[in-house]
Amino acid sequence: AFREICHSAVHDLHASAEDVIFHPVEAPSLPGILFLESGSLLYTRTLAEQHEEEERVLPGEWCCEQFLWTDWVFQGRLVAESEARLVAIEAKRFQGILHTGRLRVAAYAVEYVNMLNENKDLGLSDLGSCVDTEAVLQCAVSKRKHSVLSFVNGRPRFSDPGSSGS
Repeated sequence: AFREICHSAVHDLHASAEDVIFHPVEAPSLPGILFLESGSLLYTRTLAEQHEEEERVLPGEWCCEQFLWTDWVFQGRLVAESEARLVAIEAKRFQGILHTGRLRVAAYAVEYVNMLNENKDLGLSDLGSCVDTEAVLQCAVSKRKHSVLSFVNGRPRFSDPGSSGS
């Protein structure tokens, strides 16, 4: 599955200085996760009371992982500060490969969406974080030890074998 992802779902993108990569509430025509390989990007989002927060995205960092696991629209604005090279993984192809492959990522996907839902009052962001990813992985592994993963209407759902409710 990994090889298939690399050969059919990965795309190189290039941006010039001051190129706008995305705007808030925009739904891209080709959604997916973006990894910055070189250059510098500036991410801006508006928080409560119209306060703007800016964060620089540097090589090795990523954004838009949400598109891999759920329906999503951009929460902020991403602009290239310099010439930039990005690597994109197209969400639909990625999901199709995982659906037919042997990679076991459903538990991670469920916990990732749970994390988004639990933290939406803090202000959602398109940016990725190693801390968030580690927390999601720990929770997914912990729950997997105590739960059985089932699918309802094609979507992953955890059911606790010891509970009587759904």
